[in-house]
Amino acid sequence: MYRKLAKFLSLLLLGFFLNLGISPVLSQIPVAQNAEQLVQKAQSDYETGRLSEAQASLEQAIKIFEEQGQENSRNVAITRINLGRLQFTTGKPEEALKNWQQASSIYEQLSDPQGVTRSQIYQAQALQELGLYPRACDTLVQALKFARPTCATLTQRDLRDKSQVAFAELDSVNLEGWRTLGDVLRTIGQVEASRILLESMTEQLPTSEAKAITVLSLGNTYRALGNQIRDRQSPPKYDYMPWRCEDNANLSFPDTAIKAYQSANSAYEQIINKFPPSATRTTAQINRLSLLSEVGDKLGTTIASSQDIDLTQLPPSRSKVYAEIKVAKSKACLRQLTGNAPSWQQTVKELQIASQDADKIGDRFAKSYALGNLGGVYEYQAWLSRNTSEGQTYSQQAKQVTEEALYLAQPSEAPYIAYQWQWQLGRLFDLVGNRENAIAFYEQAANTLALVREDLLIVNSDVQFSFRDNVEPLYRELVALLLSSGEQQLEQPTLRKSLNYIESLQLAELENYLQCQLAEPQAVDVVDTDAAVIHPIVLKDRIEIIIALPNEPLRRYTAPNSSEEQVDTIVNKLRQELIVPGERGEIPKLSAQVYNWLISPIEADITQNRSKPINTLVFVLDGSLRNIPMTSLYDEKTQKYLVEKYAIAVNPGLQLLSPQPLQRGRLSLLAAGVSNSVTVEEKTFAPIPFVEQELTSISQNLPSQVLLNNTFTENNLKQEIETDTFSIVHLATHGQFSSAPDETFILTYDQLLRGQELRDLLASTRERQANPDLLVLSACDTAQGDRRAILGLAGIAVSSGASSTLATLWSVDDKSTSQLMVRFYQELENNPQLSKAKALQNAQMSLLKEQPDPFYWAPFILVGNWL
Repeated sequence: MYRKLAKFLSLLLLGFFLNLGISPVLSQIPVAQNAEQLVQKAQSDYETGRLSEAQASLEQAIKIFEEQGQENSRNVAITRINLGRLQFTTGKPEEALKNWQQASSIYEQLSDPQGVTRSQIYQAQALQELGLYPRACDTLVQALKFARPTCATLTQRDLRDKSQVAFAELDSVNLEGWRTLGDVLRTIGQVEASRILLESMTEQLPTSEAKAITVLSLGNTYRALGNQIRDRQSPPKYDYMPWRCEDNANLSFPDTAIKAYQSANSAYEQIINKFPPSATRTTAQINRLSLLSEVGDKLGTTIASSQDIDLTQLPPSRSKVYAEIKVAKSKACLRQLTGNAPSWQQTVKELQIASQDADKIGDRFAKSYALGNLGGVYEYQAWLSRNTSEGQTYSQQAKQVTEEALYLAQPSEAPYIAYQWQWQLGRLFDLVGNRENAIAFYEQAANTLALVREDLLIVNSDVQFSFRDNVEPLYRELVALLLSSGEQQLEQPTLRKSLNYIESLQLAELENYLQCQLAEPQAVDVVDTDAAVIHPIVLKDRIEIIIALPNEPLRRYTAPNSSEEQVDTIVNKLRQELIVPGERGEIPKLSAQVYNWLISPIEADITQNRSKPINTLVFVLDGSLRNIPMTSLYDEKTQKYLVEKYAIAVNPGLQLLSPQPLQRGRLSLLAAGVSNSVTVEEKTFAPIPFVEQELTSISQNLPSQVLLNNTFTENNLKQEIETDTFSIVHLATHGQFSSAPDETFILTYDQLLRGQELRDLLASTRERQANPDLLVLSACDTAQGDRRAILGLAGIAVSSGASSTLATLWSVDDKSTSQLMVRFYQELENNPQLSKAKALQNAQMSLLKEQPDPFYWAPFILVGNWL
C-alpha cells in the first residue's frame, strides 16, 4: 500500500518540480487503507484539474495519520509537504507556509536534518511569494548552515567561501536550496553575489533538468544585472503607463549592460535548444520573448513569431496565469516597437483566458492581476484615442475592469497588487480631467504602497524590482497633480502634503537601496532660526520649489523653463565640467542656470529683513540635482558662488535625519586612513601621500585614536568603535558611493568594507547609544556614470547612526583635501557655538581664496544635521 502512496506523492511532487523547480524527495511510508484511498483520490483529482478536491483529500489524510499516533509522524510531515506544494501552486502561500513550518517541526522531533532543510527551503519560497524577501533569505541562511545568523550580516566573502562546494555531489534538496538563494539574492538587489553563485553551480552541474533550472535562474540574474547597469545611467521616470512600451532605440546603453543582456539571451537559448519540452523550457522561451521585447534592438536580434511557446507545458497554477499575462504583454510590445499595430483584440482575448485560468484554480489574486492588466490595455487605448468618443468608451471599460481587479485584491490583503490598480484608476480619472478623483486614487495608492515599504518588489518578478518604473513615477505624478493648480500660493495643507509625498519617495528609495525598513518617519519642524530649508521637486515639465522659512508659512514657486529634459541636460554637463580640474570653462554659465532655477525665485524671501538673517541654506534635493554640490551655484549678478553667501548642507529628507541641535561638548576623534598604495580584491589603489599629514594635523589638538595603513583593519576599527565613544569618526581613504549596494565601499588596508559591512560596523555605536556626532569620509568618489550614486552616500549617512556625514562627491587632490579638513576641525574646536555647516563654509572659503577652481573646494558636502 505504501508504494501506491509513494507513487502518488512522487507524481505530485514531480508535477510541482516541473513548475516550480522543487526536486522530488520521498520516504518509504506505510499507510492505512482509508488514507490510501484518500491519497489515490487526491491523485485523480489533481490529474483532472480538480485541485480544491485534491486539497480536501490531503487534509483528510493528514487527520487520519495524526489519529494513528506518533508512529505516523513522518507520514504527516511528508503529506503536509505535498499539501503545501498544492496550496502554493494554487496561490495560497500563507497556507503553504503554515504546513511547511509544521512539517519542519515534525522533522526536528524526528531528528531528520534533511527533512528540516527541505521544509526550510520550501518555506523560503513561500516567503518569497509573500514578498517577505529578507525573511526568505534568513531562512535559507539557516537551511544552508551559514555561520552568520541572518542574510543581512552575510558578506560577499562569506558567499564566495561557502559556495566553494562540489555542487554536482549535493543531493537535490541542498542543490535546490542554493539555487533558491541565488534567486533571493538577485531579488533583494545583490545581483553580483547571485551571479557568482549561479555561475559556479552552472559550471559544475551535469546536463539535467536541475541544470536547466539553474541556467534559467542565471539568465534572469544576467538580465537583472543589465537592468541595474542601465538604470544607473537612466534619468528618473516621471510618468508611467504599463502597456505603453518604451522605445529604447534612441537610448545609449552601456556596453556592460548590453553584454549582460546578451548573456541572458544566451542562457535562455541554451535551455531552448538543448533541453526537451518542459515547464523550464517554456519559461525560458517566455523570458527570452520578454527580454527581446524590451532590448532586442540592442542585441541585434528579434523574434519573428512566438507561436512556438507551448503554455500547455505549464500545469494549472498562479505561475501559469502570470506567464500568460507576460506573453500577451511581450507580444504587444514587440509589435509596438517594430512599428506594427498590436492586435489588441487578440491581447484582450489572451488576458481573458488568463482570467479564466485563475478562476479554475480559485486564485482571486491571480484573477485580479489578469483583470488589472486588461484594464491597462484599455487604458492605453483610451490614451491613444484621447479626446474622442472611442477614447471615452475605452476609458469606461478600463475603469470597470480595474475596479473589479481592485475588489479582488484589497489593499489589506494584497497591497503589492492593489496599489497598482489604485494608481491605474488615478491615471484614468486624470485622463478625463477629473483632478479631484485622480488625486484621491493616487493618494490611496501611495498610502497602500507605504504598507509594503520594506518589500517594494513586484509580485512574480523574474528580475529585480524596478524602483524607477514601479514606484518613482507614482509619487512624481501625484505631486504634479497636487501642484497643478494655477494658483501660485496653494493652501498650506496641499504644500505640506506635497512635501510629505516627496519625502516618502526619498524614504522608499533609500529603503529599496538598503533593503531594510527605516524608522517610521515623523514630521519635523525646523528648529534653526538662521536656516531656510529648500525643497526643489523635479517634475516632468517643471521644477517646483517649496521653501520653509523660520516661523513662516511654506511658500511655493515654479522655476521658469525647467522641464526634466532641460534640467537633466544642464546638470549632467555641469557635473562633467566640475569633476575636471583646470580652466573653469562653462562652469559659471551652467551653474548660473541652476542658480536661476533654484535660488533666483526665492532670493527675495531669504534676503528680506528679519530679526535674525538667514545664513544657512539646507537643500532636500531631488533627482539629478543630487549629483552636483549646491556650493558651486553661481550668481552672475554678484559674480559669487553660493558658498560665498551662505553655509550649505543637504539632507536626504528631514524625516530621515532630524536637525535637532546636539551638545558637542569636548570633541573626541577616531581617525583612520590608508596613505600607501595597496592591492585589494585584484584592484590596485594609488597612494594618497597627504593622508598621514592630514591625520596627524587633525588629531593634534583633540583626544584621538589613529589607525594608519597596516593598523587600519576592520577588526581594529571595530574594536575601537566597540570599546570607546568618539564624537567624530574620520576615514581618510579611497572609497566609492554607488547605487549598487555591493559597489559602495571604503578601503581598509587589507580589504574593501562594503556598504552593508560598514553599516553593520557602525551600527554597534547605535546599540551602545554612542552614535558619533560626525562621520567624515575623506577622499571618496561617486561611481562614474551612475546617476543615482548619491544613494550610496545617503544610505551610509542615514544608517550609520551619525547625525552628520561629511563626504566628497568626487575624488579631490589630496593636498587640498588635507588643507580643508584641517581648517574644518580648527573651526569646530575653536568655536564651540559654530554650526558644522558654518565651519565647513569657512573652510571652503579659505580654500577658494587659494584655489578658485570649484574642482578643489566644491565637492565637500555636509549631509544631515547641519547644526
